[in-house]
Amino acid sequence: MKKEKLKLKVGDQVICYDGATMMSTSTVTAVDKENGTATLKNGIICKRESKENNFKRADYMAKSFQGFVKLLDNETQELYDAWIFKQAFANTMEDLTKKIQQRFNITHPEMKALAFGENPELLEYLLKVKRSIEKLKEKLV
Repeated sequence: MKKEKLKLKVGDQVICYDGATMMSTSTVTAVDKENGTATLKNGIICKRESKENNFKRADYMAKSFQGFVKLLDNETQELYDAWIFKQAFANTMEDLTKKIQQRFNITHPEMKALAFGENPELLEYLLKVKRSIEKLKEKLV
């Protein structure tokens, strides 16, 4: 069965991935039927037609471009949502790591107080964080 060609039209939403670090959505702002290209709001120029929902770039980045431009539909929306979650999760973990490292930067007097049972709040905090990290690790691994 022959696949029908998809054509981008002005106003269509697309998802753009650079092949490494960035994914975003954009809108088709112009179509050049003569050249067979579509211009996106973010400045990318891509082919207007595709059989695979993977519109190739047609601008100066066409030869070295490793990513994709796809029409935003249910499938690509899920991909985009997963990407957004991944980025947010990475940022959250980075922030959390910084906060924990600051809190775990235990000085010599604090260690001495822990050793002699003089700082039960810090000990309880350390044990609580340890349990939380172990639970998370079990779920993720």
